[in-house]
Amino acid sequence: MFLLWIIVCALILFLPGYLLYDQDYPIILSFYLTSLPLMVMAHSAIVKDRAGAAFGTILVFSMLFFYVAPIIQLYEAHGYLVNFFPVEIDGILLANLFVFIFLSVFQLIYVRKIKAAPKSLLSAPDASVAITVPIFIVLTLLMGVWGLYVVQDSRLLAGDIGEAGPSGFLILRHKTLFMIPFFTAAFYMLNKKAKRNLLVLGVLVLCVMATKNIFLDRRNALGPLYISMVFFYFYWVRMSARNVFLVATPGLIIGFPILSIFINNKASTWGYMFTFSNVMDQISGHFNDVHYDAWANIVATLTFVRENGLQMGNQLLGTLLFFVPRDIWASKPVSSGEMLGDYLLAYYNLWFTNISFSYPAEGYVDFGILGLVVYSALLALYAKRLDWFAVNGTIVERISATYFAFYLFFVLRGPLLPAVAYGVGAYIALNVIPSLLARPVMRSSEQQVPRPAVQ
Repeated sequence: MFLLWIIVCALILFLPGYLLYDQDYPIILSFYLTSLPLMVMAHSAIVKDRAGAAFGTILVFSMLFFYVAPIIQLYEAHGYLVNFFPVEIDGILLANLFVFIFLSVFQLIYVRKIKAAPKSLLSAPDASVAITVPIFIVLTLLMGVWGLYVVQDSRLLAGDIGEAGPSGFLILRHKTLFMIPFFTAAFYMLNKKAKRNLLVLGVLVLCVMATKNIFLDRRNALGPLYISMVFFYFYWVRMSARNVFLVATPGLIIGFPILSIFINNKASTWGYMFTFSNVMDQISGHFNDVHYDAWANIVATLTFVRENGLQMGNQLLGTLLFFVPRDIWASKPVSSGEMLGDYLLAYYNLWFTNISFSYPAEGYVDFGILGLVVYSALLALYAKRLDWFAVNGTIVERISATYFAFYLFFVLRGPLLPAVAYGVGAYIALNVIPSLLARPVMRSSEQQVPRPAVQ
């Protein structure tokens, strides 16, 4: 694996010098500065293989969204970034310094050893949850039928569940209830005490596909779920950053562009749209697409803060209180992506506001450099916690931790408000519901334990 790391580092160092040869030297050097923590993180993941899935997710995201995509975008830029913000050397240098600080702080905090095993907020013993599996199978079948009905009902498409803020009912249905088939299939695959029946597993997977597909969800919701299921099916494969890197990197470079063909076109056109030339066009142009606007929006955010000042926690407050209806809280903040989108629409001719807003930028727009550092440190602690439970936890904890490790792709790209709102819905399905259903079983087991006789 040392050779793989050398190849990755060679590609990292090759890109700025080859594609940005006609740019100012400070720009090239700033990307080489960003490459330093990336290469250190890649060494920890690929060579040492001591980090977990969350670490691998953050590495892959940062490498593609904060390094490869910006370089390709600058190479093909004609004076403007993908978000229509003008190319300015000062903004580029500050954005790369911004990314360097974020990755360096994350790496320094993550490598610290855990003194004590983290405690789970909500879980249940595997044996208790296993007894409730028949209930989950019934729920899964019901959700599968409901999912098929919703797919066939043309009134709802994937675009209806967007970052601007769907209704509470849609969040409940798509982010909680429709996550139950995933939990059931995952528990069935990970429960080594129960013999796998391929027919049962096949039915469960079909129910997952009926409730989680391109008609009902976006790619950022489907990716974490199906990548998790791949690792659950091959349960003997260690949940490590190296394996995540080997799976997620080609998945984002090749798999997501191919999915765009199906998502962005009507089903009736899939037959002649899915051609080799069209697939290659999607892959080659993927990094110059608005889906990879995370770094460009950091550049714009720096100017936004300079002109409008810090939000002083206002965006964080709106995120934490996402469940409060706007009818009650009229001045409730919009997502940071929509806030920046309004700014770019008003001053830089962007024609839509549904844009990304990366996780480190969330800290900066509220609290400046201090927010960037604190948010980076909190992410490291959270990733460390997820990686511990993904390997050492109960089955429920492993399912939840693995899913949320890959869910970090959505969190990192942002905005944070919808990521938290949808994440809470998934947490209810993966942690709260299994624990509540298993609680009567746990109480019954406790009552059946014979008490020692009194002498």
